[in-house]
Parts: sequence; structure tokens; C-alpha cells
Amino acid sequence: MLELAVLAVLGATLSTVVFAGWNSGRDRLALDNAASQLSGVLQAGRFQAIRRNQPVAVYLSPGTNRVITEVVNSTTPICNNPANPIIDRLDLDDSIDGLTVIWNTSGTSTDGVVWQANGLAASCGGGLANQSINLNFNGNAEQLTISGTAGRVQKQ
Repeated sequence: MLELAVLAVLGATLSTVVFAGWNSGRDRLALDNAASQLSGVLQAGRFQAIRRNQPVAVYLSPGTNRVITEVVNSTTPICNNPANPIIDRLDLDDSIDGLTVIWNTSGTSTDGVVWQANGLAASCGGGLANQSINLNFNGNAEQLTISGTAGRVQKQ
């Protein structure tokens, strides 16, 4: 009888450890997927700017985890301008509920990047921009970096 109780306790402990590891792996995979989606949207915005020979803004809509891609219709690269036509939207909350996105910009008020027609990245207020985007979910973290001078998006 004692042996059966010990086996039951060991079984419960083992299943708890296995379940916790499986849950952590699932969270990590969901976060990796969200980072890959965001990286794809950023690269697509760059390719649109080159193809159109016109600046394209990709930014985080204020107060949400919605990423907007829009054509910039002015000489000053301004993100989140109602006059700019939107060409794409990505709701990161649709793929991972509880995600935190922090876009580290070069002192601009809008979290985003403007891809120039030559493929280089500028901040939403102008000037070349090196930026990073941190994604956090249940203790896991991913980071994307945008190189203004190389026009490159990298997942860390």
C-alpha cells in the first residue's frame, strides 16, 4: 500500500514537470511565430517601398499590438497619418493573447519605421534609424533589430 502511494506521488510530480516544460515550449513557439510574422511584415514594407519607389511606413498603432503598413504621401516621413493609404494590417494579439510589444525608436513619438525608396530605414520623424523591437510573453522574450544604414531586419 505504501509503495502504491509513493508511485502515485512520483507519477504526479513527473507529470507536473513534463506539463510545465510542454507549456513553456508552446509559449516559446507562439512568441517565435509572432516575431517571425512581424519580421515578415517589416521586410514586406521595405520591399513595397523599393517596388513603389516611394516611402512606406510600418508602425505600431498607438495603444494596441496592431502593426500598420501604409504608403507615405508626403515628403516628411510621418507614420500614422490619416492621409496615408493603408496597405496592410497585422494584429499580433490574434496570434498570441497577452503579448507585450515594445518598439524602441530614436526619440520619435510613433513606434515605427519608414522604409525609404532606396531600402534604408528612417524613423517616423525623419533621419536614419537603428531600432529594436522587444516582444515578451509569459517570461519569454524575442528581439528584432532594424538597421537604418543597412536596411536589414534581424531576429535575435
